[in-house]
Amino acid sequence: MFRTSDSVISFANRHTLHAFLLLYGVMALLILALMGSLYYEAQKEQMLASHRLAMQLQSESYIPRLRGWLSQDVGAQRVFPIDLAYNTAFFDAMGLRIEGRLERPLFNPKRVIELHEGYIHFTIALASYGVGEFYLVFETRDDGLWRIQALKAMAFYGVLLGLVLTLAGFGLSRLIFAPMRQAMELLDRFIKDTTHELGTPLQNIMGNIELIDPERLEPPLRKRFERIALSAQTIAAIYDDLIYLSLGRDLHPHKERIDAAQILRERCAYFQHRFEQKGLHVSLEAHEAVMLEANAHKLSRLIDNLISNAIKYNRQGGSIRLGIDHQSLHVSDSGEGMSRETRARMFERYARFSEREGGFGIGLDIVSTIASEYGWRLEVESRLGEGTAIGLFWGAH
Repeated sequence: MFRTSDSVISFANRHTLHAFLLLYGVMALLILALMGSLYYEAQKEQMLASHRLAMQLQSESYIPRLRGWLSQDVGAQRVFPIDLAYNTAFFDAMGLRIEGRLERPLFNPKRVIELHEGYIHFTIALASYGVGEFYLVFETRDDGLWRIQALKAMAFYGVLLGLVLTLAGFGLSRLIFAPMRQAMELLDRFIKDTTHELGTPLQNIMGNIELIDPERLEPPLRKRFERIALSAQTIAAIYDDLIYLSLGRDLHPHKERIDAAQILRERCAYFQHRFEQKGLHVSLEAHEAVMLEANAHKLSRLIDNLISNAIKYNRQGGSIRLGIDHQSLHVSDSGEGMSRETRARMFERYARFSEREGGFGIGLDIVSTIASEYGWRLEVESRLGEGTAIGLFWGAH
């Protein structure tokens, strides 16, 4: 497989992948939370149903005793019947307690059974027993065992379901990104084939251009020749990027001690015709030697792409400032500038931000790749309509 397909997924589609994973993760957590909540409530209702049944059975023996208590003369010394299993209380229709004792006083005739502050209350309407508009409340303490068992089961099944959702998300992401990966692989193969086919004719074109002395041409022909040479130079720069993209690491793996300032001066001279064509004012600060342990070809590719973008996205008659010292390289322009969203994606492979400009959108990806290889840091400042400044730092900052 051509080498760029993996980097395409990791760079060009990073934000899409992150957005998908974030959305899927949030949805998975919501599903787990919903299922956990439903399971917890189901266990709670099951516990309450069990207590209700037990209290209902207990009331069958207690209510006759309560009737006996109610039938006693008001003047007689009456003792409210005590239930050995549950706390009990006797309420009137207004909710006032007549007799009995509860640890957590609660009267809610609309809820037959409920859990409140660690206590379970079961309310019985005594009208159906022929006692009158009174209510009997049974109370017992919740031991919490059902809660511990429910939480253990939720943890176990939550982890199990989480693993299932993770595997499903992994499979779904591969399924979603498969067409995108295939499209990128097709583009990679196209670039590789194009690079292969361009090599020989481009060398012939550049070789013949170098053999022609423009000073010996008539002024009209000289202008045409300069335009042809400039176009061929642009194609050669794109060709060099494509070669680096596919074979750069293999062709230029070694480091050497190089003068980065001298390379910057040479690359500025290389772009001189393009500067003049767009009427750009260029200032260069590279007076002292700046020695680096790097590969000269890779540094040239990095500088070429920074200068090329400063030209491409600059305005007619604008300016470019280049500077290098022992700690950094700076390239700034007076061009279109970028929004925050564009800056976040500017180093993605195949990302293009203007339909008016040509290219494959690989130049700044090459800049980022080379900088990462050597541990250099890239910093970008840009404002729409004001221009862009890119700093490459290799020393202390």
